[in-house]
Amino acid sequence: AIAFYRLNTVSQENDRPIYLGQIKAEFFHPVFIGDEIQLKVTPGKMLGKSGYAFVDALRVQEKLAEMQIFYSVLDRDLEGKDSLGESS
Repeated sequence: AIAFYRLNTVSQENDRPIYLGQIKAEFFHPVFIGDEIQLKVTPGKMLGKSGYAFVDALRVQEKLAEMQIFYSVLDRDLEGKDSLGESS
């Protein structure tokens, strides 16, 4: 969720909202209150108006989880309407 929030914040600066499609996650170890987690994000491919990214959650150097985030980018035309025909 944190990685997706950051990705969407950057995209709104360009007026191109990003919508979450799906997250696939596999957890290897538990996370406890007070743990400091580092997220390592590796961009995947863009497939037209959608794409994916790989995210590793790390505690020190121990991998806690692997995730794939699938998303789509909504283009806006010059009249301020999105690809669904709705005004912004």
